[in-house]
Amino acid sequence: VGCAEATSPARMTFVGTGQGDYITETTYRFVGNGSGNLKMLSPKTILYGRISLCVLLVLGIVAAAVMLPMLKTETTTPPSVQKLAIPTEESALPEVPPAPVETSLEP
Repeated sequence: VGCAEATSPARMTFVGTGQGDYITETTYRFVGNGSGNLKMLSPKTILYGRISLCVLLVLGIVAAAVMLPMLKTETTTPPSVQKLAIPTEESALPEVPPAPVETSLEP
């Protein structure tokens, strides 16, 4: 008896190949239809999950195909704008001749 004493009942535990004293053997015996508590059943496949995954995948591809052209933005260069000369004190505006004044000499 050491410091670590067993406080619960022993259980069968896997200790590694060739390390233990026992092996597992499982056998089944047919007792008649509806007389036992076990039955051979095939696992059900989750069909709805696969269908919904395919539908979501197709919808995603369609949405991407529709949205992709909207995301592309074409940039256009505006027509070149001519620079306007802003007059300064050194450069005077061109002189505009005065408009002719009409005078009538009639009384």
